[in-house]
Formats: sequence, C-alpha cells, structure tokens
Amino acid sequence: MTILVVLLTITAGCTAVSFDRGNENPIPTEEPKQTPIPTVSETQSPTPTETVPDTKSDEMIITTPEAPDRGDKYGEFDALFLTLIRDFNITIANSGYDSENKSYTVRYQLTNPSNRTLSMDERRTIAFGYAFIVEKWNSDEFPDKDHTWIPDTVNITAETPDGRTFTTSHIKYLWAYKETTGRYSTREYILLYEGSFDFKIDPDEYREGAKEDRSGAES
Repeated sequence: MTILVVLLTITAGCTAVSFDRGNENPIPTEEPKQTPIPTVSETQSPTPTETVPDTKSDEMIITTPEAPDRGDKYGEFDALFLTLIRDFNITIANSGYDSENKSYTVRYQLTNPSNRTLSMDERRTIAFGYAFIVEKWNSDEFPDKDHTWIPDTVNITAETPDGRTFTTSHIKYLWAYKETTGRYSTREYILLYEGSFDFKIDPDEYREGAKEDRSGAES
C-alpha cells in the first residue's frame, strides 16, 4: 500500500513535471521571418527644360532686296546716257536729274558753234542717244528695266567753248518712244526736237571769245 502511494506520488510528480513546461527553457517556435518590403522612394525626374532653337542660326533668313527708287533709276540712266554721247567726242559740262518732276538736264559744249553742220550732228547725237536707251530699256533684252527708268523730259543746253549758253532745247519720252516703235519716222522725231530749239546767240553773229554781260548783250 505504501509502495503504491509512493508510486502514485512519483507518478503524480512526473506528471506535473511533464505537463508544466513553464520552468524549462522553452523551445522557441520560429515565427516566419517577414521579408521587409523595401520602400521605393520615388525619384522625381527633373523637369526637362525646353531648348528654344536659335532662329538666327537654325533658320534661313531670306531678305528681299528693296526695289530701286526713281532716283536710283535715273542715276543709271545718267551713267549710260553720258557714256553713249561721250563715245562721240561730245564734251559734257554737267548733268543732273529731278526725280519728282521726272526730268533730266544735260549741258554740253559745242565744238565750233560757227560750223552749223558739226553743231547739228552734235545735237542729233544727243537725240539719238536718248532714243537708243528708250528702245533698249523697253525691250526683252533688259527685262529688269522699263519706262520708269527713263526721264520723261530731257532738257538740253549747248554752250560755246567759252562757257556761254548757245541754245536750249528738250526731248520728250513720247517722241522717242514713238520713233523707236515706228509710229514716228526718224525725220519726224528730229523735227520735233529741233522745233524746241531756243537760240540764245544768233549763229550768224556768234564771235568766239565775245563775252555777255548780265543783260545778255555781247561786248
């Protein structure tokens, strides 16, 4: 009986030890390790800066040349006209133009006012030089030219070798244009031109070296 009690007591103690695991080193139960979720920090991309193209270097700049004004046109006429008549040994005293009045003036020197034939040849050279330009600059040969490049009126002064005014005259664009297009004959053109002559000195009374005072009387 005593033995049975002891056994039960032992058994009860063992049972207590067996079930009471609080005083034993506990066997850790591995909890599943949670892999940390990486926090992704959003890296903001820099805002691209717009590059404005240099229009001065990247783009072709096209400039349109300015159209010549009437003064420029008459300047070209003056250069050509003087070249033409100088080729015939005519001495030019001066020339000029008025773009507003569409007129041109030229003063030249007569070689010998007493020689009527020579003087007439020189006058006609002036007229034919003007008509030549009218014809050429109205043709397909000069597509960049037209009547606006030619003065409407050419005022002509012929002077004596000593500088006195001998005659004044003029030529009209219309006369030259009609002559170059066949509406006027050359004779009609020259007659119109000669009809404008205003003699300041009578050819029959001309004396080389004679001087005029302010009233126009020779001495």
